[in-house]
Amino acid sequence: MASCHATVPLCLFHLRPISLLLTRKFKRNRDKVTKNIPLSPPVLEALQFWSDPSRLVEGVPLGFVPASQILTTDASNHGWGAVLDGRKCAGT
Repeated sequence: MASCHATVPLCLFHLRPISLLLTRKFKRNRDKVTKNIPLSPPVLEALQFWSDPSRLVEGVPLGFVPASQILTTDASNHGWGAVLDGRKCAGT
């Protein structure tokens, strides 16, 4: 369901209660996938959102997507560094 975040409005908002419950109640290295997990009211409400087939086909309008850049930084007691579009900069 998380892969729908770009096309289903409020996708991540309705996924959060489900994700929080699974993080708290299910441990991959310990539990079987058949483990029963009691559902809380917020999770039931979130699942109701996902059970409506129209949610998966309504989509979002396509439009202009502004350009973006990613600046990666790092710092320590001994120096700093940054990378932007493959260009590196560092200092002490």
